[in-house]
Amino acid sequence: MSVEFLTEEDLRQLHAVQLDMLVEFDRVCGRLGVAYQLGAGSLLGAIRHAGFIPWDKDVDVVMLRTDYRRFLREAPQLLNPRLFLQSWHSDSNYQGYYAKLRRHDSIFLESSCIPSEQHQGIYIDIFPFDPVWPECWWWRTLHAVVVFLDRCLWKLKASLHRCQVKLPPSLLTTLHERLLRSLALVPSNQVVCLVSGSLRWERLRNLTRPTSEFEQTVRMPFEGMRFPVTANYHQALTRLYGNYMVPPPPSKRTLAVEKFSLPGDGGLSSEPL
Repeated sequence: MSVEFLTEEDLRQLHAVQLDMLVEFDRVCGRLGVAYQLGAGSLLGAIRHAGFIPWDKDVDVVMLRTDYRRFLREAPQLLNPRLFLQSWHSDSNYQGYYAKLRRHDSIFLESSCIPSEQHQGIYIDIFPFDPVWPECWWWRTLHAVVVFLDRCLWKLKASLHRCQVKLPPSLLTTLHERLLRSLALVPSNQVVCLVSGSLRWERLRNLTRPTSEFEQTVRMPFEGMRFPVTANYHQALTRLYGNYMVPPPPSKRTLAVEKFSLPGDGGLSSEPL
């Protein structure tokens, strides 16, 4: 597998495409009345850099599960046709548990990803947050069951892969999503992202957020524009990164990809809507 490191100019052009996509995402969320916030690295970029972290590869946005489901259902009819809303519903080869907004006529294949038939365009990550109950004994029990089933499913998938038998990606994702959707039936004032990263109990407990952080939103500068972030961004970033105002050493700021190409047909604003 060939690997190339993106130059500063590559990243500048990548970020220009992603900013264009974020503007369109923000427009559609406004049309639908769907609430979202910048999350993870994009939240950090907004606070520490007033824009992209110079060596970041994507845009991260976060939503509560109810808004996420509505966005997946209604946004495709409103989005610019140069964009593709990728989930297991729309891309049968996609294996992620969260959605991505992709740019047609572009490629961003990370070195850590396995090449597949799924759409591999430049993207925005869209993460849903689900209710949790960290202090309840039954949630600890349910969490243990979820982790056990998750490991069993992935071991089954690996075994079948060795036998050259493939499980449909939608099978695992459907089971996972239906389980998480059932959690919303029980009221909670705390949420966490259950679809990205490890499901270790300590990690989830440390990253659990009050639901009120999604209700208290401010718009912060980001590349000369303003996008929504949680008003409690200091608490959110401290949970994620600790002393978040200190950037990593230069050796940690490189970005390797296997294949990268920019769209050649101009920005989204040139497409009549």
